[in-house]
Amino acid sequence: MHKKRAIVWFRQDLRLHDNEALMEALKNAEEVIPVYVFDERVFKGKTRNFGFRKTGKYRARFILESVQDLREQLRQLGSELYIRVGKPEEELFQIARECKTSWIFCNRERTREEVAVQDALEENLWTIGQEMRYNRGKMLYYTADLPFPITHTPDTFTQFRKEVERVVPVREPLPAPNRPFSHLTCALESGKMPFLEDFDYEPFEPDPRAALVFKGGEREALRRLRYYLWESDKAATYEETRNGLLGGDYSPNFPPGWLRAVFLPKKFTTKYRLMKRSG
Repeated sequence: MHKKRAIVWFRQDLRLHDNEALMEALKNAEEVIPVYVFDERVFKGKTRNFGFRKTGKYRARFILESVQDLREQLRQLGSELYIRVGKPEEELFQIARECKTSWIFCNRERTREEVAVQDALEENLWTIGQEMRYNRGKMLYYTADLPFPITHTPDTFTQFRKEVERVVPVREPLPAPNRPFSHLTCALESGKMPFLEDFDYEPFEPDPRAALVFKGGEREALRRLRYYLWESDKAATYEETRNGLLGGDYSPNFPPGWLRAVFLPKKFTTKYRLMKRSG
């Protein structure tokens, strides 16, 4: 009997906790295929006007570390992160066709290049009777929870915060999967993790003058979060120290990559509030 299979397309959500697309896939499919595609246009491409690389060496290494961390966590759950290098709309389509999946789940992106890739993949899937299922995993608030129609959203963040913060609770984050994934019955190569050199970068060491070395991965992000909020309680003096320059603890130091590649705004804000409330 044909099993219902789904692909989870990891993008800028390299985490297991509070991952809407992942949880929806596990809920709807008997077999789940986690996939990450290193888009060659992002890792090797250059900007149109000035010819700068779209992805610098620090960001590239951070993402490589985050993908490796995600792969290790999935393996602990009896699964695998299937890695490809190329164009997502082609690589994912090929996996969908080979494994006869029913859906590809992903957290929707909104910027022009990412939307173009989404649309191209969706068109390819239509040709084999499969569909994309989008989730809104990047949002702090759900549209249905807002105290006003989306068309009446305030123009400034300050006004938005004043109207929403005190009256609309942030939903609880979704838990990470805590049970082993079902065994995948479709034969599929897992794919090798690329190295910096594969994207034409020279290996490098962190600058010894750096106050804080940023390592990619969900577990590293959670470690930093626990340290800043609980172990050191640095958050208690944030207002006084946030403008300090030379040191790793003047501010949370989450934004350099963990917010983009792991938590994103929803993840940090929700975790912060929950930890302070329970601590």
